[in-house]
Amino acid sequence: MGRQPLEDFPRMRSHRALLSAAGLLACLLPSPVKASDGTFADPAHHFTLEAPAGWRLMDADELQRINDALPDFARDQDVRYVAALRPVEDMPHGYPYALVQIVPLKSEDPSWDELEKGLNIGVPKGVSQVKDALGEKAPDLVQPTTTVDRARNRYVTQLSFEKTDAGPVDGLSTGHVGRGQIVLVHTYAVRADFAASQSAFDQLNDSLRWEAGHEFVPGPGRWGSLGEKALIGAIAGAVGALVGQAWRRRKRRRADAGA
Repeated sequence: MGRQPLEDFPRMRSHRALLSAAGLLACLLPSPVKASDGTFADPAHHFTLEAPAGWRLMDADELQRINDALPDFARDQDVRYVAALRPVEDMPHGYPYALVQIVPLKSEDPSWDELEKGLNIGVPKGVSQVKDALGEKAPDLVQPTTTVDRARNRYVTQLSFEKTDAGPVDGLSTGHVGRGQIVLVHTYAVRADFAASQSAFDQLNDSLRWEAGHEFVPGPGRWGSLGEKALIGAIAGAVGALVGQAWRRRKRRRADAGA
């Protein structure tokens, strides 16, 4: 749904003042920092992660193009990637690659039993909503399976896309549960090359560190509908990336063919 044009607002002066204040606030808020040594630090969300050996963080322009290519269903779930990584020697638009997404966890300190219950409901529901939103354009996504690692406060959803423009693609969506949020690391590779990329994916996920005081501490809270919405957003982010990247590759091929 398009945004309401500014001329529709009756109080233009007040609106401009609000925009100026919002812009000033955005400048004051901490923003993600990509260090030259391959460390990604996000002070606003209180975590860091390291690029695997032989990989690099994508620059701001490349990350923006990935976000711009997100389909509408992902935008409707407020999907946005804060970081993207790929092998140093690879060209843009190719496999393997990794994306980092933040999902607010608005449930009040749920227990792991509640989290697992939410995963069992939210992941299949997210897949169903994504397929309904995309219709015939939906990738041939096999119903994913999710495993939970309570000791490391994370879960892994295995994704298999049987038909894409690059052939069968497999992915892992790893949810790192922190206090009040989940950091999702989506990793993808062409099936024939997935085993060769597994070590880099493991290095990336094992490198994530929370700032002190922002680790997940299970509590007596319930999961609820807000937690379910978070998981639907997580699936939208995992599938949206694949759909958006495929669109970018098709656009690039058409441009190359017309050159």
